[in-house]
Amino acid sequence: MPEKIVVKLKDVANEIDGGFRDSQVYLNTITGDFVTLFYDTCFDDEEELAEEIDNSKDYIPLPDNFDIDGYRIMMNFAKTLSDDSKREKLFYSLNGQHPFRRFKDALYYFDLEKDYFAFQYSQYLDIAREWCKDNDIPYREDTN
Repeated sequence: MPEKIVVKLKDVANEIDGGFRDSQVYLNTITGDFVTLFYDTCFDDEEELAEEIDNSKDYIPLPDNFDIDGYRIMMNFAKTLSDDSKREKLFYSLNGQHPFRRFKDALYYFDLEKDYFAFQYSQYLDIAREWCKDNDIPYREDTN
């Protein structure tokens, strides 16, 4: 029986963070490699990869954009702000049309983008940790 791979939690979080809207990232539980399958491509190697993934139990899908509630992450960030004015403006930006765009604009207006991206990444680490636990994937918390 092959030895279980151990993933770095930051690597899983980076794959979650770097995911594309029309793709799915998988972890190969034998090699520890991450592979990305794009939904709308028609290259032969993509078809081969899709078939390999479908016919194997060695690949586990990572959470994708549909699994991650980006809106909730933005709301939770806004809740962390001690400045009432900034917090209310961010909450307001999340209402109406184009909430993601408006939220991003508000972040830049208040010079909060670095704080938000650090918060968002910490949320991705939490999601990665839960995913590893749910899928019985051993992981290391190291940040190097």
